[in-house]
Amino acid sequence: MNLSISNRFKRFEDIYQRHSLEKYFGLKHNYDVFKFVPQKTDINKLTLDIQVVKNHYHDFNYLPSDISNIISEYLQEYIYICVEITFPSDYPFKPPMYTLLSTKYNIVKFPISIDRYYATIVDNHNLQYKREWTPAMDIDKDILYFICRINHFEYLL
Repeated sequence: MNLSISNRFKRFEDIYQRHSLEKYFGLKHNYDVFKFVPQKTDINKLTLDIQVVKNHYHDFNYLPSDISNIISEYLQEYIYICVEITFPSDYPFKPPMYTLLSTKYNIVKFPISIDRYYATIVDNHNLQYKREWTPAMDIDKDILYFICRINHFEYLL
């Protein structure tokens, strides 16, 4: 691994070990769970686990509020996305490659497949980086840019 990748990984590790990414980036939300958890899996790879959960409270008429609360606990919608980021040996002169590893969700009202939706976003992200990559982009800014591309959760949940 070249020194540039090593230094960039070290800076990024310092960031996410001190702060959660959502706090570091100042991401505002109204979800019950909103997490972006990076993990270094290899010398040149990171996985990014994204978790978004929203609880929906419903006040059922003619039921006591404690029973309504219990029923509402089951009205939770969630999206979990796992993405792998692979950094080439000549990074930062070549862009990182994003790969969608998995999605898990319980949304039924979305008109297209969530898997296909996020796979298309990842493919478009990689395509744009092939055309317009800049070596000045650090890992944290790269991940923030990716989060901006996938952050359509308010329309999904």
